[in-house]
Amino acid sequence: MKKYKKRSKSQIDKMSTSEKKEYYEGAVEYYGNLKNQLKWFCLKGIVHPLLWLCVHATPIKVIKLNNIDWNVDNNPIIFSANHSNAYDMPILSLAIKKHIFVLCDYTTINNTIADIAFRMNGCVYIDRKTKESKTNAYEQCVAGIKQGYNMLIFPESTWNLTKSLPILPRYWGDIKIAQETGTPIIPTRLVYCGRVCLIKFGKRIYVSKNDSIAEKDNEVYDAMVQLRKEIEVSPEYKKYYVPIEYTDWVKKNINSYKFFDVDYEMSCIRNCDIIPHDEFEQIKRIGAEIRPVDKIREKLRYARINYRYKETDCNIE
Repeated sequence: MKKYKKRSKSQIDKMSTSEKKEYYEGAVEYYGNLKNQLKWFCLKGIVHPLLWLCVHATPIKVIKLNNIDWNVDNNPIIFSANHSNAYDMPILSLAIKKHIFVLCDYTTINNTIADIAFRMNGCVYIDRKTKESKTNAYEQCVAGIKQGYNMLIFPESTWNLTKSLPILPRYWGDIKIAQETGTPIIPTRLVYCGRVCLIKFGKRIYVSKNDSIAEKDNEVYDAMVQLRKEIEVSPEYKKYYVPIEYTDWVKKNINSYKFFDVDYEMSCIRNCDIIPHDEFEQIKRIGAEIRPVDKIREKLRYARINYRYKETDCNIE
């Protein structure tokens, strides 16, 4: 493993191009190692108050509509959840209550309170654009589950900002991990109603060695769609639902995280063609209006450990 030590913005400024490249490569390798993250698990008494701070910094009330279908033998669970804004991760981490590790993109490493809390909680980091990183993340997730830890994953790979799709086309990582480890998947659905987040957990779904990955993916997809329908007919939804214009809803979600780069995130969708072209372009247009690409890339240059743009994009001399 490359030697890695966190550097300040001023220190990075003074690095040559080759030194910067080596620094970021070392950071990616360090943060991609689950062992480095899980060493903080002994501090969970400190971690959970930090996570509460992350949630309490937002005016969101969390309501669980049912209990989690835990294994009677207390074996690990993979929580497979939908994703639409920056609050999903801390809200679910606390709603689940038992200790979990989370699959995150490297671009969430920005030394905010939330980022530090999740690193202490335990994360597997992934660069969604490289096969090597995906393979490493898969192996780390399998290792974490085999060590007995519960896992949270967002298989849509980015936020679903569409109005026509209940779930974006899912990546199959959760299915493959479940198949290799024998760990059940619990489909998990979040629906926001104004300043209230309603959560419903599905039943366990098992994936055997002989099961079709595609068929099991459809099963989890259908379960998550059904959970949304059940939430929308619940008394709590009828009580808290607040009508909102689609464009305002998209803006609200994007504004929940100041580093969210819509153009990049839309490129991470597994099958963009399934989204109506006009809707897809509308999402990108709203993102560009809120956070112009040139401005966000300059912020990300130092906010992110794993800088994802080419050197020509970030003006490294």
